[in-house]
Amino acid sequence: MRGHPLPGHRGGLILTYARSVILACGGAGQVFSHTTNPEVATGDGHAMAYRAGAQLRDMEFMQFHPTALHSPENPTLLLTEALRGEGAYLVDGEGRRFMVEADPRAELAPRDVVVRRMKDIMERDREDNVWLDARHLECAFLRERFPTVYGGLARRGFDLCRELIPISPASHYYIGGVVTDLWGRTSVPGLYAAGETSSTGVHGANRLASNSLLEGLVFGDRVVRDLNRFLSKPGESVRRVKSDLQKGEWPGNDAASVRAVRRRLGEVMSRRCGIVRTRAGLEQVSREVAELHGSLRPPARDVEELQLFNLLTVASLMVQGASVREESRGVHLRDDFPERDDEHWSRHVTLRYDQQTDGALVKVRSRKVDSR
Repeated sequence: MRGHPLPGHRGGLILTYARSVILACGGAGQVFSHTTNPEVATGDGHAMAYRAGAQLRDMEFMQFHPTALHSPENPTLLLTEALRGEGAYLVDGEGRRFMVEADPRAELAPRDVVVRRMKDIMERDREDNVWLDARHLECAFLRERFPTVYGGLARRGFDLCRELIPISPASHYYIGGVVTDLWGRTSVPGLYAAGETSSTGVHGANRLASNSLLEGLVFGDRVVRDLNRFLSKPGESVRRVKSDLQKGEWPGNDAASVRAVRRRLGEVMSRRCGIVRTRAGLEQVSREVAELHGSLRPPARDVEELQLFNLLTVASLMVQGASVREESRGVHLRDDFPERDDEHWSRHVTLRYDQQTDGALVKVRSRKVDSR
């Protein structure tokens, strides 16, 4: 699928035969309305792998970053947690630090602990944000140490040195993904995945800051090295390939409808499958995602439409994984199951496309995994 080489061009559909394919499409943060992810982070790799029959794993685990600028921008400005490492505070509307009493590590607690407490405070105060306070830190130090954040805020009319900065959690890094081995090989022969598209097992149910470099650099290199070995072996000289791609043009959906459905999807996912989930909320969002999908015609050869359909696929898989896992673990938080349950849930949840039902086949892997 190509993009828009000329203004108004709907793109072209090209069938390419290859012995192997690497999916390195990034994450899926755009499934939520408030995210640090770029507009193209629409879960394309996850959705394509799912349709190809590959196994996906732990799709319920989306990490939310605590300190994103609270604004209508999409993506929003990320305020690095290094600010808190240098002594910035998290405060409520009255200027009170709320992490001190919540965790011995205060503002330096893990991201899932911080975002859960932030959500509690926002619900208590009936507000959509809390505040980052760096006013007690030396201004020259802030400008020198955090030039990107300082400049980004200044361009948006905020002064990090003299003002409280409104913040709210935003979807950040997708831990769930296409299951691979340590060489990036998926369950489909010849199909590889690397980076945020993949689920290699290096993150568990949470992610350490900057561990994404491990996914991208180390596993990207390993995929290429294994691919060299794979392609050096002689393949079949002739293979019959049947394509069920629809011929000709089909109408698709108008741009306004695509934008409206994408906006609505982000809203319902943020409200019911975001930071903290419940069974009732997950059941509701499952119906809403299905209704949004049902309101659309099959997509035309348009990038924005295809991204939307991929987002709908990823949203459905995320909701199914979150519904199955009846505990709170890492970045997956349930109000109705607030504790971690190692006895029953120190396991992976895998999903695979089932042709008979035209839906996901969900399995809880029977072998326990390391809960650390």
